[in-house]
Amino acid sequence: MPLNVGLLNLPCLMARKTLSYFEGAPPLGLAYIAGSLRAAGYTPVVLDALGEGCDRYSLFPSLKGDLLVQGYGIDDIVDRLPEGLDVLGIGHLFLHELRFLQALLPRLKARFPDTAIVLGGETATGMWDELLRMLPEVTACILGEGEQAFLALLRSWERGTGLAQVSSLAYRVDGVPRQNARAARARDIDAIPWPAWDLFPVERYLEAGIRSGVNRGRSMPLLTSRGCPFTCAFCSAPTMWGTTYVGRDPAMLLDEIESLMRRYQVTNFDLRDLSAALSKGWIRRFHAEVMSRGARFTWQIPQGTRSESLDGESLRLMYEAGCRNFGYALESTSPAVITRMRKKVVPARLMASVREALRLPLHVEIFFIIGYPGETTADHLSYLRAIVRLAWMGAQALSVMQFNPYPGSADFFRLRDEGRIDFADDDYVYSSLFRTTGQSPSVQSHFSTRHLVVFQYLCLVLFWGLQFLFRPWRLARLVWNLLNVREETILEQFLVVKTRQWLRLRGKRQAPPPLAHELPTAP
Repeated sequence: MPLNVGLLNLPCLMARKTLSYFEGAPPLGLAYIAGSLRAAGYTPVVLDALGEGCDRYSLFPSLKGDLLVQGYGIDDIVDRLPEGLDVLGIGHLFLHELRFLQALLPRLKARFPDTAIVLGGETATGMWDELLRMLPEVTACILGEGEQAFLALLRSWERGTGLAQVSSLAYRVDGVPRQNARAARARDIDAIPWPAWDLFPVERYLEAGIRSGVNRGRSMPLLTSRGCPFTCAFCSAPTMWGTTYVGRDPAMLLDEIESLMRRYQVTNFDLRDLSAALSKGWIRRFHAEVMSRGARFTWQIPQGTRSESLDGESLRLMYEAGCRNFGYALESTSPAVITRMRKKVVPARLMASVREALRLPLHVEIFFIIGYPGETTADHLSYLRAIVRLAWMGAQALSVMQFNPYPGSADFFRLRDEGRIDFADDDYVYSSLFRTTGQSPSVQSHFSTRHLVVFQYLCLVLFWGLQFLFRPWRLARLVWNLLNVREETILEQFLVVKTRQWLRLRGKRQAPPPLAHELPTAP
């Protein structure tokens, strides 16, 4: 008989008084796992601690300061999981969830001693050996793509054949962590079952406006591709996904989009791709499919993407097909830093693409990383010159993030080997949350933590100040949008989210319904 399988999506942990404004999103990866399990004959039980408990707020203590927890806390999770589960799969995407897991898992194991606990996701893939040492309650970690690997693990347990032949799996042998060989990447990604969103509290997410990008109405996450052919040293994608890029068939993608629009009245999609719109040919085919069906929806790329295929024609086609917001992953303008990052970006070409995008009614965001190892004062001056230029050109938004070695990235492995990453204290574990406050020291040597915090704020103040100086009507538009509870840029998203967090900390609940933005019209 098939095993009884449960899936757990963790609540969202947020830091107080920082620039972080991410509130979580519907768990796309876990929904894909649920869809594949059901297609294989299982009946997964889902506990979405964020979605089901999105109106609940509590504090989780840490040495860096209390974290705001949105969703079910530890007691709620333990109480709400049903009896009789043979396996519990937990999505572990973010490093800052580690302390929460360290507090949750002993409680789960005490109540469900016979349940095997399996972790999957970016962090579970990137630091499986550390997790198996720190979390004795965990039976195994799934490495990389989870659909087939998790199914193979379940089949192995059902047959009683052991774990040595299960690909993409990390577990313990005589108490020592080990990993099996990774399975080949899925090439026919259109054959992967759609996410089983009916098992998740989608309507709760939509009503609360919890999403990845700017609030442009009822929004759902979406994947148009998997993998990235680039090997940036700061990125965990090569470890998680490999370097094979595979795009989905535009017709089949539109089938899923239209299905979500019918079922949930969705009007906007947040693309969660590693490198969305990477192929000009794919952009053309997607545009043709949207136009032929007369589909009307908006979409955005909150995570940022590359610029190689984004010339004037591609950008126009993207806009006509519904794109309204997207980010350019510039990261640096210093040739030396770009080389160390293994970024393979040409800043001049990216700037040319930005200029083309700004000829259209697109809202453009530029991503910078500061504090990268080996960075110099001359590099910082180069960033400031680029920021002035971007503000003059008319870019609508800027994100400046301090370097943080993500688990699974080449930088993570290098710094861990050098002994500069320590999981015993919270400086690294919570670095992505607290670095903007100066509470988490930088792992690079040239600048102090205080210097990087001051420089980060300088970049942001310089950009936004110049933008409103050069285009004062944008400031008026910002005020008008906030008064009318609208969002068009990440600055408005930031202000809305931080206000909502401020009210939550005072015991108030504020979850305004998603916005009814106008849908794109035919060009």
